Amino acid sequence: MGLHPAPRTRTPGHGARRRRRRRGDGPRSAARRVALPERAAAGAGLATPRFIPRTTTEQQLPGLCAGASGWLYAPASHQPTGYQGPLDLTALADFTQRLRATSPLPVACGVGISTPALAAAVAPLVDAVVIGSPIVRALTCGPTEAAALVAEFADAIRTRASGTAVRDAQEHAQHIAGGHCPRECRDTGVEPVQDDFGLAT
Repeated sequence: MGLHPAPRTRTPGHGARRRRRRRGDGPRSAARRVALPERAAAGAGLATPRFIPRTTTEQQLPGLCAGASGWLYAPASHQPTGYQGPLDLTALADFTQRLRATSPLPVACGVGISTPALAAAVAPLVDAVVIGSPIVRALTCGPTEAAALVAEFADAIRTRASGTAVRDAQEHAQHIAGGHCPRECRDTGVEPVQDDFGLAT
């Protein structure tokens, strides 16, 4: 009769702790991972931020926020990631105020922040701005283009946009959504004209 190895068992969070040990004590403070139990994440020293949909009701909001740690992720748009159209900044401001009234956690905002001008307009409303798709698109042109775009986003966010900048950001996004710029601009996220910030967006 052949011998069979004993079944291997794992306690929740074993993998998270092991990966944390392998990576050392670097500057990581959180992880986005599907189905990682909150207790396991806490045991590995990782925060568990929550994505809070804009459609969340007042009744649902406390429960969603209570299960989060690190920060709350507030989408800037109802649209899928990669969206390049206009943003309703008034609605976003109302939503972030609801989050702050419910939880002391900082609010990070992403999804639809497609240009440096929009990033500057969103920045005063939140604690962190998340930029993904525009940089990924720029990377298809090369690392130099992507690095330049990252610098433009960073510079724009530091300006903490004024009311005029908010209007300009909305008009700029509508310009892109309406197809009034060359295809290569929409595909890469880099436009060859200067906006009022003096940025190539």
